[in-house]
Amino acid sequence: VQGVHHITLVGSTKQSAIDFWQGALGMPFVMEQPNLGKPDENHLYFDPGDGRLLTVFTNESRRSHSSKSLSSNSERSRRTFRGTPYNTPWISMFSAAVRS
Repeated sequence: VQGVHHITLVGSTKQSAIDFWQGALGMPFVMEQPNLGKPDENHLYFDPGDGRLLTVFTNESRRSHSSKSLSSNSERSRRTFRGTPYNTPWISMFSAAVRS
């Protein structure tokens, strides 16, 4: 194995993924394509700025979490990313976003 090309996550809706990854974390939205294995899902691509991609499967029938749940998840993420051995631009952006 020479490295990781991209990481794929499962998200809820297209707009919630764009709002979070591009809006909150500043990762540019690169492109969208259908998920070939599941025609009701989209595959969104974001650029974390380190030469790799982060992708999110979205489905408009999935519910987005409320802002209360997002806040709770942000608190957990803040604890998780403090002291991380990884020094990548998107983790730095993520850590800064959850602190604000």
